[in-house]
Amino acid sequence: ESNLEHQGKRSMCENFEKLPDEVILNVLKYLDIKDLGRCAKTCKRFQNVSHDESLWKEINLSWNKRIPPRFLEQILENGCLYLNLRRARISGSSEGYVLTMFPS
Repeated sequence: ESNLEHQGKRSMCENFEKLPDEVILNVLKYLDIKDLGRCAKTCKRFQNVSHDESLWKEINLSWNKRIPPRFLEQILENGCLYLNLRRARISGSSEGYVLTMFPS
């Protein structure tokens, strides 16, 4: 990475720092779940904003090849009200997941 590229990235990050969380939230709401997850990994601020319940109300995971049960648990913990799992495959151990989500 050249010095010029490094300065450009730093400048871009500084510009994002000037934006209020509400503006970042409005941008994030247009992302699908995979891209939202990728953005959440870029910096602490995006991670915090990406947990806003308004981003998690409706989640479409239809046609996904593999969905870990722990990911479903996180979606529900984030306040999901509508979850589309049509033709999705939930893979991995689910024994603990069922007990966690639906305690007896």
